[in-house]
Amino acid sequence: MKSKFDDREFRHAFVSANVKRGIAYQLRALRNAKKMNQTQFGELIGKPQPVICRLENPNYGKVSVQTLIEIANTLDVGLLVKFVPHDRVLREVGRLSQEELAPHSYEEVKRRSHEQPKPEVPVTTAAKGSLDLYLGRSSKLGYSENSPPTKIEVHHVAENTLNG
Repeated sequence: MKSKFDDREFRHAFVSANVKRGIAYQLRALRNAKKMNQTQFGELIGKPQPVICRLENPNYGKVSVQTLIEIANTLDVGLLVKFVPHDRVLREVGRLSQEELAPHSYEEVKRRSHEQPKPEVPVTTAAKGSLDLYLGRSSKLGYSENSPPTKIEVHHVAENTLNG
């Protein structure tokens, strides 16, 4: 049975529209969760109201990764930007929830769970180098596309960073 996704142009248009709409809707959901108007939200994240208006426009689509990182850091939420197979895009679109559109900050999650989140996550060699750089350690890791992912326990890194 032929699917619309068999058409390459359709796939590309779908992904483009989904990313643009997804960012705009998520920013609006984050703002609404804080019960703020665009001016107030802009003051919180250090952007003027017209920028917030553009970022919340699903047709804009020119937001930079750096801007997203700055917003995520200000709101103390995580940010994922990654390339995935098209079937994953479809699954993700199909399971959007308010929680996924407007995630709680790290401190809110910590308060709700009464303990520091301690996820174990796979970390690629490149990500491990970024973490070393962030923590002020020199990294002599060689980056290779064939390097296998390793696992670290994030809470140990966080405890070491917070406790000196």
